[in-house]
Amino acid sequence: IAALVIAIGNATGWRILPAGVELVAFNVCLLIVLAELGLEIVASLSGSPVFATEAASVRDRIESYRPEPGTLRFGFPVNSMGHYDTEFLPRADRNRVTVAMIGDSFSAGIVPHSHHFSTVCEEVDPRVEVYNFGVPAIAPQHYAYLLAHEVLPLEPDAVIVGIFVGNDFSDRDVVASGWWTHWFDRDRLLLCVVPQRLAVVLGERAGARPVGALQGETGVDPRAFEWLRDFRSEQPTFSRERYVSMERDRARALTALDEATVEDLVETIAGMRALTEPRPFGIVVIPDVFQVDDLLWSELGCDDRERDRAQRLLVERLSHSGIAVLDLLPVMREQPFEPDGLRHLYHLHDSHFNARGNAVAGRAIAAFVERLLAD
Repeated sequence: IAALVIAIGNATGWRILPAGVELVAFNVCLLIVLAELGLEIVASLSGSPVFATEAASVRDRIESYRPEPGTLRFGFPVNSMGHYDTEFLPRADRNRVTVAMIGDSFSAGIVPHSHHFSTVCEEVDPRVEVYNFGVPAIAPQHYAYLLAHEVLPLEPDAVIVGIFVGNDFSDRDVVASGWWTHWFDRDRLLLCVVPQRLAVVLGERAGARPVGALQGETGVDPRAFEWLRDFRSEQPTFSRERYVSMERDRARALTALDEATVEDLVETIAGMRALTEPRPFGIVVIPDVFQVDDLLWSELGCDDRERDRAQRLLVERLSHSGIAVLDLLPVMREQPFEPDGLRHLYHLHDSHFNARGNAVAGRAIAAFVERLLAD
């Protein structure tokens, strides 16, 4: 555009700006374009999530966030497919009913494997083996990819998909409509995305580190983690300011959630069910922390009447479509309060379940699996 303006000015003698200013503006524009192209080259050579954008293909997005096989988390190695579980065996080598669960960072979790809700589910019903498929920072369209390319080839007996209301409505792929889409969508421009992500990382370096790094994960027996037994020993994942800010943004989005967005998600889910048939298929709806933590909710300044809007719309539409669904929100709210008036089912300053929350979710999912297999 800058080059076109200068060319028109040179051809007609008509100028919006003095020639010197136009030249400076052109050079700035050229520098921006070259910087973006340079970052695109770096991104193509790097697997770092810092360079992941909405424009990345579904597969590329998954691979950029998938842990390397053998990566230790709380002393437990990620399996050969990059999922936080034991090795997945072919159907001929299995002797239990196999339920595949697909999700995002909730599948990875922030507790040792022995305390994850998928393991709790297996402990409640030893007849069932849960294959835990999950990659952090992915969304429903990526779940569908995992279902088609990784889950179904293993021929599970049933499939469950976890939908986290905190971001599974917002993390939707944008379909490109032309070459200009990249250059006019700030969520696709690395020049916009990368500095923002680096700023967050640097700003939180002192006060927001991975839970495992804070609490000593590598090669340690889970029994050594005091915070698994006593929530009062938990160290915060994020600074309080950052945590409240993130939850306020989510609460504002979810209390104003539009029905068209819900319909889009239900359409994606219906597509996954169609792929899964004739196997049993179900959805587990995971609540955001602000829906369970009353003290946090009181700080956000949102409409009390719409606190559960996401579940109300989604569960109604899934049920109408004949899709089995477990809503964990009432399950979490049924749990008793501690003396401080809170339930403490999520890790401190985090939107993921702690050990207590995983235990509650695991028991509820086990009962859901039993109903799903019986139908």
